[in-house]
Order: sequence, then structure tokens, then C-alpha cells
Amino acid sequence: RPARREPAPWRPRSHFVEYGVALDGDESVIDEVLVVPMLAPRSYTREDVVELQCHGNDLCLRRVLRACLEAGARLADPGEFTLRAFLNGRLDLAQAENVSRLISAKSVAAADSALAGIQGGFSTLVKSLRSRCIELITEIEARLDFEDEMPPLDPMMLLSKINSMMQEVQDALDTAKYDKLLLSGLQIAIIGRPNVGKSSLLNAWSKVYSWISLCHYFCGIFVQHIFFSILFCCYHAC
Repeated sequence: RPARREPAPWRPRSHFVEYGVALDGDESVIDEVLVVPMLAPRSYTREDVVELQCHGNDLCLRRVLRACLEAGARLADPGEFTLRAFLNGRLDLAQAENVSRLISAKSVAAADSALAGIQGGFSTLVKSLRSRCIELITEIEARLDFEDEMPPLDPMMLLSKINSMMQEVQDALDTAKYDKLLLSGLQIAIIGRPNVGKSSLLNAWSKVYSWISLCHYFCGIFVQHIFFSILFCCYHAC
């Protein structure tokens, strides 16, 4: 409820920060909070949403969460907000998939790629290609039905448009392979004779200066098996 009791009932104003207190079932104050109402359709899910900002203490957060659950709320399922945004038309399927990619991104480049997808980069391309394909089909079919009433179709212009769209599709496929690499990371093997600086190179990349002693010996060769999660040049490698 609002921090100050008012005679009129509180009416939320969308995207305004309100100061108030959180109460438990006994009407006891359990924390001071900031409330941010986001009324439909101006929210992530296009539904009425309220955000509560509590003090950072874990105890305060748990008490406020418990009070919300006792009042009838429930914990959201994993990905439920994005699912609701998809079902309500806020996101298309490609954008929803990029939300998951952004959450699991392990490098700046992967995060930037996912953000571009969320903002509709791929969806815009698909819609543009679909629109141009429909225009070409309409133009061809119109000449089949009304050949005498329309100027002749220029085959070279038609092929040029088709080739241009095919190139855009190929570029999108190449970008998808690159994005998959950003998400999964690179697997790099450092191979060389003993004492030539393999561990020093690995330490320089990972910025971890420690001795590496995980070795296996077979066929006269020492093999070091070690896994590091490294970020360099905005890319992820392991």
C-alpha cells in the first residue's frame, strides 16, 4: 500500500515509480518498497505487470516474496514471461529464441548478436523477403491472366531481383553459422613440443598464472587435458 494512507483507493499509473510499504497477512510492515506499475499493453508481456523493488537484504526479499505468494501470486515458470510475450504478439518466434540466447551468452559478441535478433533484425529480413516474393508472384500471375493489357515482363530484371533475394538468404545462412559459433564457443588445441611455451600461452589468454599438471602419457607423448573458459577479442573459447 502507499506509505501514506489516503482516503481514496490507490490507482496505479503506468510507468510511474511509487513509494510504499509491503505488508504481510497480519498487516504488519515487512519492508519499504518502490512499485513500478506497467499497464497493458505497455509491458514486456502486453499484460498488466507490477515490479516491486525491495531492499537488497535476502531476508527482506524472502519476506516480501512470501507475502506475495500468500496473497495468491505464484512463481513464474522458466521462460513464462517470454512465452506470454510471444502468445500476446509482443515477440515473434525468432525474437523469443534470441531472448534465450541473450540469457546464455558468454561473450560480448554473442550478446550483441542476440540483442540484434530481439530487436527484430532477422524478422525484418524474413518479412521483407516474403513481401518481395509475393510482389514477384503477383506480377508474373497478372501477366498470365492479362497478357494483352500489360507491358512485357523483363526477364533480366526478374532474374536480378531473384538473385538479389537469394544472396540475402545465403548471407542470412552464413550469419546463422557465425552466430552458432558465437553461442557454442571455440574448441582450441594447443599442440607442441615440451617446454616451448604452451602453458605460458594458455596462461596469457586466461590471465591465470598457475602451474598446469594434468598430464596423460601415451605413445611417448604427454597430453595436458584442461578446460578454461576464456573471453578474448569479445569471443568465447574453451
